[in-house]
Amino acid sequence: GLLISLRPVEPQDKSASLVINISFLSLFALFPSPIIFGAIMDNACTNWGSSCGEQTNCQLYDTDAMRIYMCWFTAACLFVSFLCSVGVWRCSGDLQLYEEHQVEENVELQEMKTDQ
Repeated sequence: GLLISLRPVEPQDKSASLVINISFLSLFALFPSPIIFGAIMDNACTNWGSSCGEQTNCQLYDTDAMRIYMCWFTAACLFVSFLCSVGVWRCSGDLQLYEEHQVEENVELQEMKTDQ
């Protein structure tokens, strides 16, 4: 994915492109993950504590439910990632990532022209 996203960028703009890619990764993957997994853990709580009439932290978790919720959430994220990877693979099937093949073909064409 990174090579495909950097390919169309001009050489002088590649560092800015990397900063933007890392910013989006942080914004959509790294920052929300503790919040999401915290909500999943809170969903598996069976006994909440109380102090002065207010709800405090969880005192007892249903570990089987937590295991199932976390495994299914992780599996769903991996499946969505797999679907995105398949989409990138299909859309960039004929993309030339390396110029070596083009250079070799040009050399062969030039040799064929000089032989004639």
